[in-house]
Amino acid sequence: MKLLRTGIMVVMVAALATGCGSYATEDDFSYQGYNLEEGNGGFTVGQASPEFMAQELADNTVQEMSYTADDGEEGDAESRVPPGRRVAIVRLVWGQFPFNRQLDQWTEWSGLVYAQGAKVFIQRVIYYERHDFVRPCADRSCVLIDSRTLPHHDGLVLKVVPLPDSDVPVRLFIGFAGLYGRVLNAEQMADGFSEVATVDELGNKVALNAVVRPACPAGMLAGLWRRVNLRGGVFAGRWLNIEGVQVGRLAGIWGRRRNGQRVLFGVYADMQGNFRGLLKGVYQPFPAGPDGELGAGRFLGHWVTAGGELGGVLGGLYRERPAPGAALGGFHGRFRAACGAEPLDPGELPGDCLESGAEVCPPNGEPGNCECSSTGSGESTCTCHDGDGAEGQQQPDLADCSCDESDPAAPQCDCSF
Repeated sequence: MKLLRTGIMVVMVAALATGCGSYATEDDFSYQGYNLEEGNGGFTVGQASPEFMAQELADNTVQEMSYTADDGEEGDAESRVPPGRRVAIVRLVWGQFPFNRQLDQWTEWSGLVYAQGAKVFIQRVIYYERHDFVRPCADRSCVLIDSRTLPHHDGLVLKVVPLPDSDVPVRLFIGFAGLYGRVLNAEQMADGFSEVATVDELGNKVALNAVVRPACPAGMLAGLWRRVNLRGGVFAGRWLNIEGVQVGRLAGIWGRRRNGQRVLFGVYADMQGNFRGLLKGVYQPFPAGPDGELGAGRFLGHWVTAGGELGGVLGGLYRERPAPGAALGGFHGRFRAACGAEPLDPGELPGDCLESGAEVCPPNGEPGNCECSSTGSGESTCTCHDGDGAEGQQQPDLADCSCDESDPAAPQCDCSF
């Protein structure tokens, strides 16, 4: 599960927890009776999902609707996918997340998603209003987007279906005029791709998750991430299937143990709150400056079933605050379940660690400040994380972010903040 990473970097600031029964100190971390120092954070197999940040989640809920063209072309295209090629699912969200109700300025989004060597079909639309529209091209090679956001976000779930009679490698071009651009190739989608990019001074972002449709269950994760004190905080959100439909929820705690381990624990449940898995994971802040930890990074983990067996792996990106003064941050990611249809790819987690049933599985490698990715046409793009800085100074100087292409097989980023 390869993750390309872009996120907001802000100085972590302690905040008081809200909600009945919550408590925290600077020397330890507990929340509503759960404690990072306990095994699995105090969560147990079979328990119901805790109701963390229930009101905040309700306040950040947006309308999502299925989208169908009813012309039979999608089914026909899927039936003709050539052997060895895979259908991919892409979840694309843009705007403010979590909501920023203090924002009083509209943002115009003029976008295009174009597929080379494939067709692209709209599966779901997220929070579209009367002045917004999304329209597929006549040949289904692209989707046109015209959207306005204020304190909220809009989005799409797309299906990318390879053409049966094309020798052109599958690539997906995603762009919003003057704000954002990304090229995804088939390999990136097969490995799994996550990105959260800040695109303007208002704190608007683009969140992109892509994964091929596997034989075993898979999908996306999205929710809220909140710091409670210097040690850590809580998270809560939605568990989405491969079509982008919510089928469950997750909630838990995260933070730094006394031994220095950065861990997260929680529960994955169905829509009624019934136990489906015990979450175990780690989080890694993106590289910080001399001031210490910053408020954005990646998380990686797994879950075990009620029978104690490996349920699957998950990973993604988190941000403590989307904008200066915000009380809540968010996370976006993906999951893959274990099943008999195909071997489970552990991604960036050590396979032997998962097989041993370890409580904490440290990931392979450290997240970097910036990365280069080839577009497949002899060019490379450079993605840089936001640099160190206090509130109001969160944006990187993108003009100083470039790729050294002296070695075409392994371009290197030169990022100066």
